[in-house]
Amino acid sequence: MLHLRQLARATALGVLSLPLPALALEAGGLDFTGTGFMTLAAGRVLSGTHDASVDQGFRCPCFISDYAQRGVYESGQWRAGPDSRLGLQGTVSAAQGRFALTGQAVARGAANGAADLEWLYATAELSGNLTAQIGRKRLPLFSYSEAQDVGFALPWVHLPPQLYGWEIVNYDGASLVWREQWGAWGSAVQVFGGNETRHDSGYWQIYNGKFSRTDVRWSDILGTEVTLSRDWLTLRAVRIQSYTQNKVVSLGETAFSDRKRQVIQGLSMGVDSGNWFARGEFLYINRTQDYGKDYANLIAVGYRHGPWQPLLSRSDYRQQLDTAGVPERHGTWSAVLRYDLTEESALKVQADVWTDKTEPGFGSLHGDARLLTISYDRVF
Repeated sequence: MLHLRQLARATALGVLSLPLPALALEAGGLDFTGTGFMTLAAGRVLSGTHDASVDQGFRCPCFISDYAQRGVYESGQWRAGPDSRLGLQGTVSAAQGRFALTGQAVARGAANGAADLEWLYATAELSGNLTAQIGRKRLPLFSYSEAQDVGFALPWVHLPPQLYGWEIVNYDGASLVWREQWGAWGSAVQVFGGNETRHDSGYWQIYNGKFSRTDVRWSDILGTEVTLSRDWLTLRAVRIQSYTQNKVVSLGETAFSDRKRQVIQGLSMGVDSGNWFARGEFLYINRTQDYGKDYANLIAVGYRHGPWQPLLSRSDYRQQLDTAGVPERHGTWSAVLRYDLTEESALKVQADVWTDKTEPGFGSLHGDARLLTISYDRVF
């Protein structure tokens, strides 16, 4: 079933920067370009631990590869659903590209193959440096946010879950993007705002149970993203504030909870010099009006040798509670080997070791887990 809600942004902004083969057509002064991507992935939980007193409907020990989309590898056999996906992008432009409408649809294995229109937004080039957009867009929480569905654009089979996992990934709203060249530095400043309501949140199914249903609302979203780049160095900072509300529909709740304010801040640095590349990223979320604070970080180092690309990364998540309770804490080591078959396709093998550092009593499917995944990524 297609929902005309969630559609794209990567094509018009050029953030994917991929050598995507494209279908290009022109008729009546309108230009159409279309591209696509897919990831065929399979993984198996090799070993792990789990609190047998906790039953959330998943067969555990489990490995969570994508909180937002409920990408969970359950134990017992090879599973192809959590990270497999197929996506199509399309852009219709007019007036020599000054106005455009961009869309992206994605079918996910984590959603049993159901397809959603992920992004849908209009773009207007107001000047050579200033661009306005309105519609359904990706929320720029992380440095890989806009490309996170395109497996070929990523060095991992799945992004590090301790950092790249939250209850909201898109929003309905508008943004202004200013691009400028300051000497040797290229810069982009984005100011954006809007709202988001996510029905049947995959994130909350992981915490509340596989067969639960929780609706999430972020209102009065207001954020700024700043990116600076020069030669081999890229720096990025983001700040987002909003109000959050939940509604556990499976428990009979009919109204959203009271609005509570949150502030999200992120910093990242990317280095790409010669054959070496590295990334560091940090996220801080202040939800003291709700429960406390969240901290997540990522460090990754990789090397290119012809078609081969090994990568080692570490991601960590830590929670700080303002009230009584057991705070959540865990981390993952990931080792990835990528082999580029062609300029449009690649094979990857990834080994993950998830270590749960949460004290007893947390009551979730979190635990230690070791996962092996393989994938075939392609753009077309």
